[in-house]
Amino acid sequence: MGLGEIIQRNKKELKTMSIESHFNNIKKEILQNIKSAEKSIFGAIAWLTDKELMNVLYTKAIKGIKIDLIISDDQENIKYLEFHNNLKRAGVQIHVYNKAIGLMHHKFCIIDNETLIMGSYNWTFSAANYNNESIVIIKNENEIIKNFKEEFNSLKITNYKGSNIQLVNTIVQKDGIKLETTQRTTQRNHQKSRSVRMSATDYTLALVPLDNINIFWIENALFTKNILSRYYPINDNLLEKYKDIWDWKGLSLNRNLPWSIELIEKYKDKWDWLFLSMNTELSWSFELIEKYKDKWSRLSLSNNSGLPWSLTLFLVYKDYLIGFPSNISINWYKYLI
Repeated sequence: MGLGEIIQRNKKELKTMSIESHFNNIKKEILQNIKSAEKSIFGAIAWLTDKELMNVLYTKAIKGIKIDLIISDDQENIKYLEFHNNLKRAGVQIHVYNKAIGLMHHKFCIIDNETLIMGSYNWTFSAANYNNESIVIIKNENEIIKNFKEEFNSLKITNYKGSNIQLVNTIVQKDGIKLETTQRTTQRNHQKSRSVRMSATDYTLALVPLDNINIFWIENALFTKNILSRYYPINDNLLEKYKDIWDWKGLSLNRNLPWSIELIEKYKDKWDWLFLSMNTELSWSFELIEKYKDKWSRLSLSNNSGLPWSLTLFLVYKDYLIGFPSNISINWYKYLI
């Protein structure tokens, strides 16, 4: 690297730190900074309802800018769910902060890890047109920006853990799901080991002391949630109540749900269709296969022994299916005589 290149690199690295305060035309300042983003936008914004700001975020997202936002669980935000879903389709990550943990009241964003915008200003029509607000824009102050990035990451982790713990606490303590324990002896190195088993499943958690089992389920809330999703016979009321928290990949494999075409239709946008195609306990029928023909995994479906296998099914779907399970016995000869 030549001397000129070293000087240019150092100029880029030694950008001038600046701090600005704004009390008027705040939205204009925020828009200007968002439009200048080249890599990323991270924001903890309590209320996100300003359509113009959301349109600019959408435009940046479809251009490949990484956008990750945390918003409050609030009725005002819910009113704009359609707009938020549109942002998600463009690639924007939006995390709704669980109000059971507390009110997420921050209003800050970090652009390209170089610019921090913070203050009282929510990204709303009211803030832009009616309220007295203020923001501070800090550029190239690495330590402060690092602190806010750490706070952003901390909010995401707290929200993730909090949602799972709330789910486990609620469904175990209030909704009557029983996590039963059993004790057994294994002959490994001549030692006795304890295990815990979920009722209605054959899934075993090894080496969990029985006297600590309640603590285990709560402290390992994510694991517990995944186990419940995968194995527990969850009814439709619980599915609906916690539809935004369940592990839907696990649910798609769960053989103990009250499977019906109506249930599949109700949550058709949430199932993991690859894993749903593997589930042998669905109410398999010609009608079900045909209804979601464009969603099934053809390979998984072709190896699913739960389908109503017959020569008729094979002939009807011979151009769709890729063979049939090896453990299925069809008396082909009687159709050929």
